[in-house]
Amino acid sequence: MRYKYRNRYIIVTALIAVTFLGLILGLYFRTTASADSSRGDTNFVRMTSKAGRRGPILDINGTQLAYDVSVYNVQFLKDVSKNNSSDRANYTQSIIKAVGIIEKNGSKTIDTFNIVFGQNGTFSYDFGDISVQLEQQRIKNWLSNMAVPENMTDPEEVYYELRNRYRIPEEMGYDDARKILSIWQESQLTGMYAYEPVTIATDVSYETIAEIEVMLDQMDGISVDLGSKRYYPYSELAAHLLGYTGRISDPDQLEELSKKGYTESSLIGKIGLEYSLEEHLSGEVSEKRGYTTFRIDSTGSVKDIIGKSDPKSGDTVVLNIDLDLERVVMEALENNVTRVRAEQEEEYNKRLADDKLREEMLEELGDREPDFCNSGAAIVVDIDTLDVRAICSYPSFDLNEFVGGISADRLREFTEDEATPLFDRTIQSRSTPGSIFKLLTAVAGLMENEVTLGETIDDRGPFTKYITDGSDAPKCWTKYYSNHKAQNVVKAIKNSCNYYFFVVADRLKIDRIHKWAEYLGLTSKTGIELPYETAGFVGDQKTLYDSSKDINEQITSMPRLVYNAVRKRLKAFGAERNMEYSSDKLSDAAEKIVALAGTGSSKMGDKIRKVLQNILDIPEAYSSNKGWDNELNALLLELIWDGTDTVTTGIGTNITQLTPIAVVRYLATILNGGKLMVPHLVNRIVSADGKVVSETEKEVLYDLEIRQEFIDAVKEGMKEVTLTTDGGGTAAKVFRDFRYLEQFGGKSGTAPVSNFDLEDNGWFISFAPYDEPEIAIVVFLPHGASGSNAAYAVRDILEYYFDRIEDSDRNGRPVEKEGSMIP
Repeated sequence: MRYKYRNRYIIVTALIAVTFLGLILGLYFRTTASADSSRGDTNFVRMTSKAGRRGPILDINGTQLAYDVSVYNVQFLKDVSKNNSSDRANYTQSIIKAVGIIEKNGSKTIDTFNIVFGQNGTFSYDFGDISVQLEQQRIKNWLSNMAVPENMTDPEEVYYELRNRYRIPEEMGYDDARKILSIWQESQLTGMYAYEPVTIATDVSYETIAEIEVMLDQMDGISVDLGSKRYYPYSELAAHLLGYTGRISDPDQLEELSKKGYTESSLIGKIGLEYSLEEHLSGEVSEKRGYTTFRIDSTGSVKDIIGKSDPKSGDTVVLNIDLDLERVVMEALENNVTRVRAEQEEEYNKRLADDKLREEMLEELGDREPDFCNSGAAIVVDIDTLDVRAICSYPSFDLNEFVGGISADRLREFTEDEATPLFDRTIQSRSTPGSIFKLLTAVAGLMENEVTLGETIDDRGPFTKYITDGSDAPKCWTKYYSNHKAQNVVKAIKNSCNYYFFVVADRLKIDRIHKWAEYLGLTSKTGIELPYETAGFVGDQKTLYDSSKDINEQITSMPRLVYNAVRKRLKAFGAERNMEYSSDKLSDAAEKIVALAGTGSSKMGDKIRKVLQNILDIPEAYSSNKGWDNELNALLLELIWDGTDTVTTGIGTNITQLTPIAVVRYLATILNGGKLMVPHLVNRIVSADGKVVSETEKEVLYDLEIRQEFIDAVKEGMKEVTLTTDGGGTAAKVFRDFRYLEQFGGKSGTAPVSNFDLEDNGWFISFAPYDEPEIAIVVFLPHGASGSNAAYAVRDILEYYFDRIEDSDRNGRPVEKEGSMIP
C-alpha cells in the first residue's frame, strides 16, 4: 500500500515526542539519588505508563466496524517493599477472595500458568506447539524469571515450590491453585514494571465491582480499573476482513515489540486488518502511551506524583468497504450455499433411489461420503480504482468470541468444523478456474494476433492433435458438436466452447498463455492489505515439475505422487526378484528416475534402465524384458508438459489454481483496458486529533492497453452468457426472469475436483453496468457442482446494485461515488 504522508504532521509529532522525552529524562536525572539531608533518605524517580485506546475501523460511510468500549477490570499490584513469607500469604488470601467474587458473578480470571497437570496424573510444561529446542529455551527463561532455584527443573517440583512460596493452602486442588499461580506468575514476569498492576480479570460485571469496592480494605493489592476492550458490533459480518486482537504469545516478538513500548499485557492484531494495520491502530506504542512519574523512597514506597500525561488513542482507519453492500453480499453468499447444498442432497438421494445411477455414483465415490457445498467467497471491487467495496468469506465467526482470549475447547470446535470458518477463502483458497479462464485466452489470442474478431472456428469434437497413444482426447462439454459451428470470440464466450479455445491456446503456446496470466495478475499476490494471502499459479512445465527443485519444493503435488508411485513399483520389482531394498536405496533410485522427467524427452527407457542397474543391481536386459522401463516411463510422462496440457490450460483446467481476489482483479483489468492495479481495502488513515496521516492512492502497476474493440467483444460474449435468446447462454436459467437483463455480463466456470460431478467447484464472475462497467464481482463455491450455481449470489448482488441506482434516479439525487458502490 502506498500512502501519501503528511510530512508536516510527522515532523511536528516527532518534535513533541523528543521534547517530552527530554523533559522526563531531565526530571529523572535531577531527582534520582537526591538526598534529604535531614532524614538521610534517598529519593528515586519512577515512571509507569498506560496504553491509549486502539483506533476504530470505519466503513466508507463512517459506520464503526471495530472500536474500543469502556470496561471494568480487576487488577493486582504487589508492594515491592512487602516481600517476606507472611506478606505473600496475605496477598494470596487477597487473590483468593478476589477470584471467588469474580467467578461468583460469572467472570473468569486469567489462566496463563505454564505448568499443567495432565489426565495421566503427571505435571508438564506448556508453552504451546513449538519445537523441542525452543521449548527448552523458554523453560530455562521462565524458571529464571520465576526465580526458581537453579538445580530445580522438574515441573512437579517447581509447581510445589511455587505453591509453598506463595503460601497457597494445602487443601486447595490443582485447578484452583492454578488460578492463583497464574496471577502470581504474571506479577513475577512483569517485575521490570514493578509499579504497573497486573490485570487479572477483564470486563467484569457491576456486581463484581461493587463487592470488591466494599472489601478493598480486606484485599491488599487488589484494585479496580476502568479499561477498554475491543468490540465488533456486527459480530460475524466482515470477520475475516477485520480480524481480532490477542496477547503476545511469542517471547521473541515481545522482546522486539517492547522496544516500541508494548508490555506483556499488551494486545496486538492477530489476523485481518487488526494485524496488518497494527502500527496505526495500536495505542500501545511509546508515543501514544500516557505516563505517570512519581518519587519513591529507599523502601520502594511512593512518596508523591510529580508528573502525569494522558494516553492517546490509535489512528482511525477508514475503509473502502460499504457495510450495507457487505451485508447484502454475505447474505447472498449464505443463501447461495444453502440452496446449492439442498439441491445436491436432493440429486444425491435421487440417484441413490435409481439402481443404475446408484451403481455409477458409488463407483465414482468409492467408500467415502460426498463433499457437498458448505462454504464460499464473494468480492465486489470498483473497476476503475480496484477499491474493494465488499469482501466475504462464508461461513464466518463471531469476532467478539476472541476478545480477551478464546478457550481451547471453543477454538478446537472452530478448527474441527469441516466448513473451516476461520479460513479466509477470499485470499487463501485456490481452485482450478474452469471456463472463467477463457477470457484470458480470448484476450491473449486477440492481442497476440493469433485470432481475429471475425474469424470463426467449428467445433470438431475431440481435440486429437497431440494424442498418439490412444488415450482420451479433450473435447467440448456439449454432446452435439454441431451446436458450436462457426464460433467467433463472442459466441465462443457465450457458449463456453472448449474447442474454440483449444485452437486459440494451441496457437498461443504455453509460454504466451503464461505471460498473459502474469500480465493479468493471476500468478502473483495482489498486495491487498491483508496478511497470509496466497498466490495462484498457471500451468506450464516448471509448475508441473521443476527439475531444479527438490521433490518437496514443487508447486503442485503431482511430482510427489509420481515419486511415490515410482518408489512403490521399485519395491515391487525387488520383491519379484526376492530382494529387499533398503529405504535409502529405494528413495535414491526413485529420485533419480523422477529427475529424468526434467530432460524434456518423452522416451527415457535407456536412462531408466541405467538407474535400475546402478542403484538396484537390476540388469538392463532384465528390466527391458520385463517392460519395467516402459512402465516407469509411462509414470514419468505425467510430469512432462505437452500440447494437450497447453490446450486444456487454455480452458482453465489442468493444474492451474487461482484465488478469488486474483480473479476479480483479472476481470477488472480486462474491463478497464488493461490497467493492473493493487486492490485496496483502506481509504485513509486519520489520527486521533483529526489529521489525515495517509491516503491510499490508485496504484497502477502497468497498463496493457487492451484495444477497446477486444474489450467490447468480451463484454458482449459475457452479456450473451446470461440471456435466454438464441438458445440461451450457459447461465441463462439463473437470470431468466431477472428484470435487469442486458444491463450486465457474466461468465461461469466449472472445475472438476473428482470423478463425481456433484463435487465440482463453481465460479461466476460478473460486471455492471453493461455500457460503462463500474463494478466487478466474483463468487466462488467450493464443491458448488457447477459455475452457474454460483450465479445466484451474483444475481442478488446485482439486484441490490441496480435497485440503488433506481432509488437514486427516483429521488432526483445522485449517489456519491465515495461511500457507495454506485456513482
